[in-house]
Amino acid sequence: MESLIKRIAARPLLGASVSAERVRATTEILVQKIGPKISADLLEMYFESHRRSGGGAVCAVQLLTDKAAAIVSFIDHQGKCGCFGQ
Repeated sequence: MESLIKRIAARPLLGASVSAERVRATTEILVQKIGPKISADLLEMYFESHRRSGGGAVCAVQLLTDKAAAIVSFIDHQGKCGCFGQ
């Protein structure tokens, strides 16, 4: 991974410098631009559907209505819930 990060930093992209860094693995996604009629239950059903989203088991959905967004938290491969940074 370190060699990849160094190669990325050494090669500009269309004249712009690019950097990369490691990030922690996460079990949460941010879903944006959701309409006011979208409920937490609907998001849970959508993201648990392998056919529709390729998703997995959802343990929680936090609606951020003031931002027209939601945080969907999935159960990880060990069966633990990574709910909202807890």
